[in-house]
Amino acid sequence: MDIVQNAVDTPLCIDSPNPLVIEKVFPYAKRPGLINSVSEEGGKCEIIYPIIKGTKWEVIALTCDNRGIPKDIQTRVDITKVMVEKAKMYDITPDRIHIDPLVMALSADNQSLLNFVQTLKEVKTLYPTIKVTSGLSNISFGMPLRKVVNQHFLTLAIDAGMDSAILDPCNRDMVTTLYVTDALLGKDRFCRNYLNAYRKNKIGPVKVDA
Repeated sequence: MDIVQNAVDTPLCIDSPNPLVIEKVFPYAKRPGLINSVSEEGGKCEIIYPIIKGTKWEVIALTCDNRGIPKDIQTRVDITKVMVEKAKMYDITPDRIHIDPLVMALSADNQSLLNFVQTLKEVKTLYPTIKVTSGLSNISFGMPLRKVVNQHFLTLAIDAGMDSAILDPCNRDMVTTLYVTDALLGKDRFCRNYLNAYRKNKIGPVKVDA
């Protein structure tokens, strides 16, 4: 952790399913970042929220509880409400929360994307400043051509309002999809970001100097 912080200025994401581990390493962080994650499983909110109270830290909140991952949209929205209300007790505003509706594998549920999108829309209607994220590679689990499935999910999810996703920044295909999607949705004026990324060899086939 110290090595990474001394090497880069990028904020850390502290990631562990065990909130006690996060609580233990939290004091070693030199600047505000992102905690992954809380949920209504166990007492995660009750452990994590107090340590980020009064800071600029943000947190990923998973829409699951002690019963597991809900199959229906309404339960996911209800869990979101509970986590947001608990956050208010510690002066943590919705704009510091990244809701993860938990993408299910398309191979097991062909409504997975549609359920994700509907959950996203309902959550953002309730809390306009909240952010929505996803572990998008879950969508392609058990499928052939996983990269292709992931790329199309990314485009459709961004179009629906997804703010971020956990993805490999070294995967040029995914990064290209990200730039193209922003351009197509009018988020990239005159396609400047897309064109600059291409010129800097960040997207497309790797250019080898002659």
